[in-house]
Amino acid sequence: MRLPLLLLFASALVVCAEDARTSALDKARSELRAMWSGGRAVGDGTVRLTRFPLDIADLGEVHPMGVQVGGHVLPSSHAGIRAKDADTPKGRYAVHAPADGFLVQVQHRVALAGSTEKAREYDDWRLVFEHSRTSYTYIDLIRVIEPDLAEVVGPMEEGGTAQVRIPVKAGQVVGRMGGNRGLDFGAVDLSSEAKGFAHAEDYATSEAWRLFCVDPFGLYDDPLRGEILARDARTAEPRGGEVACDVDGKLQGGWFLEGTGLYAGKRDPRGYWIGHLHIGRHYIATDRLFIAIGDWEGKPMQFGVKGDAPDPSGVGVESGEVRIELTMAVRPSGSDPFAGSDGRVVGVMLVQLVDARRLRVELFPGKAAQDVDGFTSAARMYER
Repeated sequence: MRLPLLLLFASALVVCAEDARTSALDKARSELRAMWSGGRAVGDGTVRLTRFPLDIADLGEVHPMGVQVGGHVLPSSHAGIRAKDADTPKGRYAVHAPADGFLVQVQHRVALAGSTEKAREYDDWRLVFEHSRTSYTYIDLIRVIEPDLAEVVGPMEEGGTAQVRIPVKAGQVVGRMGGNRGLDFGAVDLSSEAKGFAHAEDYATSEAWRLFCVDPFGLYDDPLRGEILARDARTAEPRGGEVACDVDGKLQGGWFLEGTGLYAGKRDPRGYWIGHLHIGRHYIATDRLFIAIGDWEGKPMQFGVKGDAPDPSGVGVESGEVRIELTMAVRPSGSDPFAGSDGRVVGVMLVQLVDARRLRVELFPGKAAQDVDGFTSAARMYER
């Protein structure tokens, strides 16, 4: 009777885990609808987009989801848009609503909360659009909100957030961009679930929309979709990129330093990303391994892997201690992240999967694999 009882117990654990995941996803969907639409969302189904945020004539290049650079230690949940001419005033290019719907949230950013980063001045706008009860899009880093729209939104506290419900039409000008800054563009489908999250509960109470991100380029029909993809350096499917690549029980994917508050962090002044770690492949050069570390000598950094081995999707508990030699990624957010790199090893990351969702990690800057004997008291535990 022992074996059947063990199987029954294991089955019960799987059911409990699935129930917890389903509950977390349902709760996240409900809270996102409340946060964005105040429970007033209308319409059903996935909505096709008909207008790109930037006119195609003004478009320089697009980047898919999954960008990892600086504080984007985990793959970004949005695509990126660049104008063809960066040397312009900040109000040079019109920004358009991507489909009919409602503008439901307006955020004004004048600082990057929870970070000591001073790389640029912050004066950006983030607009969230409801297209149905399940379909939302957002455009971030808008430099100037359209004056007529700002008048309808009404007075806002500097750096504040306004919940609104303003009808918009596809193609309506909602703001302007320019200068040397691009736009972030994301799409969320609450009727779906983004693949690649080993433990959805890690995100359900922080940046919950990551769980429902979809390829924004895939929401367009040809010929517009073809014009967008002609400016996309990624050739792998999905062309709009991926937000997660976790392999449960394996090394690959995103991890969080224990005690640092999972995705959202705990207001560490160095940045919410300080406890993040990601091990996977580059979002454009998908044949190359790519590692992003939130705390490499106190700051976020991205690296290649010498020999592009071992494959993290094959590293499990049985693999024991694994030494990964890191090489510098010269242009981590570019289509060729290792252009100009001499392949020199700049450090070692020693890892050991303790169980399916706990990972021991120790970093050895300036060392090579032969210089590392094993873990020391400086090792730290990550989870997911």
